[in-house]
Amino acid sequence: MDNVTHTLTGLMLARSGLNRLAPQATAALLLSSNLPDFDLVYYLGGSLTYLQYHRHWTHGLALAPLLALVNVGILWLLSRRFQSWKSGSWVRTYLVSIVGIVVHILFDSTNSYAVRAALPFNAEWLSSNIFFVFDPYILGVLLLAVAAPAISGLVSSEIGGRKSTGRGWAVFTLLFILSFGAWRFTLHQRAVETLESHVYPQGMARRVEAWPTPFSPFAWLGFVETDQSWGLYEFNLNVPFDPSAGNVGYRPQPNAALDKAWQSKEGRIYQDFARYAAWRVVPLTDPEGAVAVEANDLRFGVPGAKAFSFRVQYDNQGNVMDQEFHYGTPKTY
Repeated sequence: MDNVTHTLTGLMLARSGLNRLAPQATAALLLSSNLPDFDLVYYLGGSLTYLQYHRHWTHGLALAPLLALVNVGILWLLSRRFQSWKSGSWVRTYLVSIVGIVVHILFDSTNSYAVRAALPFNAEWLSSNIFFVFDPYILGVLLLAVAAPAISGLVSSEIGGRKSTGRGWAVFTLLFILSFGAWRFTLHQRAVETLESHVYPQGMARRVEAWPTPFSPFAWLGFVETDQSWGLYEFNLNVPFDPSAGNVGYRPQPNAALDKAWQSKEGRIYQDFARYAAWRVVPLTDPEGAVAVEANDLRFGVPGAKAFSFRVQYDNQGNVMDQEFHYGTPKTY
């Protein structure tokens, strides 16, 4: 999820009652709700290095207690400026930090980007595919839960009433996220079953997946893979599904350049992330006999789009002439 959503979720956790555990609890939750994303530092090693380690060990549930120590260490350094923190329980602050980190990881596991939550025991990407990476409904309710107590506080100050703590709104918001997620889970199951229940012109489906879109909970992007092809289908659960209305592409024939790209270090890093990649080999005119091997992660764009795309050019001797990777802007559908 986006970091605004993570931050406001941490604030809701604090206001729901966790802020009573220690003077540092609110700060601990605000920081720990974002701390797993400090893997951004890997971008200093280049875009592919960042892709290799993004949502890696910092998003492993078993490693959350270790990351929580980092969170407490940062807060301890800050405590020199906040005298009230020194009387608090650092053990409770540590436990609250674990909560914030675990909630971050679980939240990230709900979108199609996925996380490697089972590290260090298993590097498999895990995702329930129930939310888009940015969900306007969740963010809207979070913003409402922040604004409502503030407005209520202004009114109360005018009439001399009691200032709202925001606890009721926080509990409501957390329950909304859980119930909304449960509903989206059932919709995802319906979307997958819809894709599995049809026969496609290109053959029988051997792998299907449904990815959420940001606006309508009923609108999904379907992925269907057959022995020789892949297809993307924009469909709505309230409208009959048409298996012939997809954007279909075919797997490239065996090719030495393609094999070389797959076996390269950069190609292996890309394939580890892009589990729904469409590959193609494009002949180049200059120099003669040169080819480009291109791939796009279909979760974020079709071939030719520069969104999570990998491209390497080989001359007629098989030597690398150029190589690039683009994050780009994923299509929102």
